Amino acid sequence: MENRASGSTSNGPIHLSDILAQALRVGTDSAVPEPDLNDGIDQVVEVAGYKALVPFAHSQEETPDWLLHETHLLRQPVYRTERKDSDDEPVGSYFDNPAAEQLPLLTYEYDSETTVISRIGELGTRDMLVVAVLSQAFFANGCPADNKIRGDQATLGYIARQLGMHPEGATRLIRASMERLSTARVKIKVHGGDPAAVGGPTTTRGEITVGFLANFGWRERKQRGVAVNRDNYIQLDQAMADLIRAGQFTFLRAEVLRGLRRQPMALKLYAWARTHRPDERGRIFYGVNKLAKQLGCSDQNSTRRRRKMTEAVEAVCSAAPEEFPGFEMRTGRHDQVLVLRRAKGREPVALVASTA
Repeated sequence: MENRASGSTSNGPIHLSDILAQALRVGTDSAVPEPDLNDGIDQVVEVAGYKALVPFAHSQEETPDWLLHETHLLRQPVYRTERKDSDDEPVGSYFDNPAAEQLPLLTYEYDSETTVISRIGELGTRDMLVVAVLSQAFFANGCPADNKIRGDQATLGYIARQLGMHPEGATRLIRASMERLSTARVKIKVHGGDPAAVGGPTTTRGEITVGFLANFGWRERKQRGVAVNRDNYIQLDQAMADLIRAGQFTFLRAEVLRGLRRQPMALKLYAWARTHRPDERGRIFYGVNKLAKQLGCSDQNSTRRRRKMTEAVEAVCSAAPEEFPGFEMRTGRHDQVLVLRRAKGREPVALVASTA
């Protein structure tokens, strides 16, 4: 994840992937001075993306070692850490329930820049895991031009196995996640300026939306004396697929995701920390309450938030000690400060490709 984005210059973004990557890139790989511990700690170095995309070793095996997810959405409070499917949700969910009425368009504004638009409800960390499995399958198969994942990798059972869930018992949960993801979009407001632009200072304002899944379907054909014919596919949203092709994603260790799947706050913290580069001493700084908000925590009690954050970081360091060997809590002027230690060089080996 330490690879820089390409340094070539042009007159401006041409392809959709370039526009999205430019709009969603909120940090750089440049050096950042020692943070001021009294000001809340929000100077975090963010990884910009990969320059060379090489499918990593064993990427098409039944249980890949690494999954991946688009980077910017991992940094935002898109996936809620305190959300779960309600017990009274229709068994077949909304699409399969003939009695379901037209659902209103639900809008969740988490901050001034990030809004989730959905017809089924908020997104949770299980939805994040489903996206990671599908993104890995899409990348491992060479990022097909039609954005489709086909065959066994496009089944509910395959997704469940990658997440450490029983293929039969988890079918309803995976289907519910896919239906939420197929109706949800993230609206991101972009703004910026260039005071040194040729011809005079310029300002830029706008909005951009990114979806998750465009379509999915399956077909099973049986005939006596003939093997069962199954035709499954899941199609990624065009914007999401373009971001993966452009290298705007983060690798996540599959074993850690499976180990933390029942701890939403720790799971989101692990994914968030993977999108950031430590300083020269191997540390990542962040204000505890501000980070809890970014992780999708809805608890309004600051004492409980700090306790949840402490439990989450302990779980991350326990599940991935080779990546995050330790942490400490410091006292700042306005908030406690999390100092998370991160080891360098923990990436899929095949990504270290020659650029000759």
